[in-house]
Amino acid sequence: MQHPLTGGGMTIALSVVVIVRDLLRPLENENDSYALCNYLDSFYTLRKPVASTINTLAGSLYKVFSASPDQART
Repeated sequence: MQHPLTGGGMTIALSVVVIVRDLLRPLENENDSYALCNYLDSFYTLRKPVASTINTLAGSLYKVFSASPDQART
């Protein structure tokens, strides 16, 4: 689930599919759990730059458009 203002959820989801596809491509046997875990160890590291950029944008836009009791915004 991502912020609806940026629509980043689909961007991250599709990026994750590409990352997992590329990680699993050299895997010869999908039933070898040890090899599978070794390939997926780097998943979170590879996913982080894409997800963090979109999450930062969503958080910034939320702060801009969120309601605030501050008189300057009204």
